[in-house]
Amino acid sequence: MPKRNYDPAYIKYGFIAIERGGKALPQCVLCMKSISNAAMKPSLLKRHLETNHMDKKDRDQGYFQRLGENVKRQRIYKTGQIYQKRAGIVKASYEVVLLEAKNMKAHTIAESIGHASGKDLGQVRDWRGNGGEVGECFCL
Repeated sequence: MPKRNYDPAYIKYGFIAIERGGKALPQCVLCMKSISNAAMKPSLLKRHLETNHMDKKDRDQGYFQRLGENVKRQRIYKTGQIYQKRAGIVKASYEVVLLEAKNMKAHTIAESIGHASGKDLGQVRDWRGNGGEVGECFCL
């Protein structure tokens, strides 16, 4: 069976191309559902729009393009940069909670621990990626 390629004209049915495993697959901008390469036929894409999103089937192509741009902005970059930034915040939060537990203090003491332990948490980069101490941007 021949492989189908994504056609930019599929946006009129509410589908954009996403890349998974080196393959371009169509993804609905309304329900975020991705479908297989075999289902990348205009008739099947149109049927998905008409059966699952009846209220949106008469929308113009510009509407779907705006939604597609929003979906693309929500994705994590291929480098994982957004994930790494958030992982630093989670790690810093975990370390503050760990210090609270070691000191056997209530969670209300977290602010003073956060300021006092800025040097301990300095190894964790801040969420902006500037290399500053976490105490500079970590809000409790």
